Amino acid sequence: MILVTGATGLLGSHLIYDLVQKCDEPVRAIYRDIKRIENVKKLFKYYGNDDYLNSFDKIEWVKGDILDIPSLDQAMESVTTVYHCAALVSFAKRDFEKLMKNNREGTYNVVNSCLVHGVKTLCYVSSTAAIGGVSNTVTSEKTKWKISPRTSGYSISKYSGEKEVWRGSEEGLDCVIVNPSVIFGAGSWQESSMAIFKTAHKGMKFYSPGQNGFVDARDVSEIMIKLVDGGIRNERFLCVGFNMPFQE
Repeated sequence: MILVTGATGLLGSHLIYDLVQKCDEPVRAIYRDIKRIENVKKLFKYYGNDDYLNSFDKIEWVKGDILDIPSLDQAMESVTTVYHCAALVSFAKRDFEKLMKNNREGTYNVVNSCLVHGVKTLCYVSSTAAIGGVSNTVTSEKTKWKISPRTSGYSISKYSGEKEVWRGSEEGLDCVIVNPSVIFGAGSWQESSMAIFKTAHKGMKFYSPGQNGFVDARDVSEIMIKLVDGGIRNERFLCVGFNMPFQE
């Protein structure tokens, strides 16, 4: 059994679509708001054929929350592989405590539940924001973490989540981490990185200088599945499709 947290989000919905298509194991998905499952069904329809409902119906949906340990433990029953996509994304200083609660403590709970239930493999979705280094320098998976006045609370929370995953690996859990840049893909314009399309659609009076890395949700999903199926363990991997100026 495969378990996906954050399954109704941008990356999680792409991941469960791919898992249903490519994997023989049953897929279980955690949701918090039942209304958001409808967005996942729309994604299956968008990418699939007229028979998309048969694929969608293969998913076992369970109500839960990574901050609710009893519901998380229930979702972990009979699970061998966990893809942990659930996270809070915010760059507002006022949300720092919420970020640490969701991204660090939530990951702490997932790791502990994996260990208790004998899960074999955990694939954790981190972020390029958790990679060390400072602006205008070349960074890689091996770059040592450095904090600066410009380091966001989101960066700190994702780096803290990674430390929980490495702690789990020291306690016997096979882990692999992916660090995607800004993720784009089919999905709701109301959510996280996709909000940029809503802003652009309304018309923009200015753009920010500089550039960022972007990656397709389909590519990140494929990378995650290949890493898990390929037996790659206790490493982390940057996932960047291309760099693009904000003006473009």
